[in-house]
Amino acid sequence: MTLKVSINLPGDALITVEASEPQIFREVMSLALKELPKDLIQMRLRTPSPNETGEQGKNVSTEPPSRDAGPQLQDDSSTSDLERAESDPSPPETEEGDDSILVAEESFVRFCRAISPVGDMRRVVLAAEGARRHLGMSSVSESELWHLFDLAGWQQPGSFLQTLRNAARSKFRWLERIPGRPGYYAITQLGRDRVIGSDE
Repeated sequence: MTLKVSINLPGDALITVEASEPQIFREVMSLALKELPKDLIQMRLRTPSPNETGEQGKNVSTEPPSRDAGPQLQDDSSTSDLERAESDPSPPETEEGDDSILVAEESFVRFCRAISPVGDMRRVVLAAEGARRHLGMSSVSESELWHLFDLAGWQQPGSFLQTLRNAARSKFRWLERIPGRPGYYAITQLGRDRVIGSDE
């Protein structure tokens, strides 16, 4: 029989201990329980059946379960993935990722409204720079620009692709094509100077 304990810690950290020898398992668990703070530990020990241990009525539980997140003892041979998922005390996925995206998008909107450019070409250039600064986009294409223009509250141009090409023409050079990524453009220093008016 293989004994296994999984300790779920805050921040999605997971410690797993497996041992086929009960003595080794007890020693490792004893060390873990001494080293981990009490408030992080939750014991949910499952009593193996007689045919798993070969010893009638032996109980491996030494503590009653508590409500704090912590270790769970499981026998891999009989515990299904569904049972493990249902007994996992880890908190559900938070919306921190969604929150950070919303914060970044709000920063993008403030950046665009502070400059408030006139004309499709200038708006495309500004959207490219705002996306670089606040949304982590090193380049943009017409696909991203649809969403960026909606965020900024700007009217969509007749053709994003044509507007991108115009801003990249030798007459302006506000944007440059990204090699190996057809349809993607990045703002140039000249574009920053002409449209934004100052460096970061």
